[in-house]
Amino acid sequence: MPRIPLAAGVFLTALLLLSASLFSADPSAEYKLKAEMLERFTRFIDWPAGSSVSNPSVPFVIAVVGVNPFGSSLERLKEMKIKDKRVDVVEIKDLSELKSCQMIFISSSQEKNLTEILSRIETKPVLTVGDTSGFAQKGVLINFYREGDFIRFEVNQSAIDVSGLKFSSRLMKLARIVKPGNK
Repeated sequence: MPRIPLAAGVFLTALLLLSASLFSADPSAEYKLKAEMLERFTRFIDWPAGSSVSNPSVPFVIAVVGVNPFGSSLERLKEMKIKDKRVDVVEIKDLSELKSCQMIFISSSQEKNLTEILSRIETKPVLTVGDTSGFAQKGVLINFYREGDFIRFEVNQSAIDVSGLKFSSRLMKLARIVKPGNK
């Protein structure tokens, strides 16, 4: 696994620590921070060789399933490169479109469809992210949660192992580890 620059780790940590002051005054700032963290997570995660991330002609697709809580905050990511690839941000209306994504944010509005969504991509190298209580325990790889005025995140190690994605130890040190069915 390539070494992550210390500055990247420091920056991710700083984002987490500054989250309280950023969104307490402006609720939309919470999703601006989460959008920034989505991009930062990719710096600490490796997709397997042979996945669509390895294909230079395929964009890095970030999808939102359900109601988009980010507003226009994800649009800024289109101006960046992730894994040396251009970024597309899409809203998924049909679950068959999930196969072409490298990252999927699953909105709380999709709680009733979560099992179906995860079953469609369970063994594929797709980073799933949510911000709904219990999503990590149900198989979402990364789930944001609030702790007081801070944005934190938890990860489901079992789901990560099945996905084939490799999470940096630096990212894992910042996360709360959950197990399926446990809170």
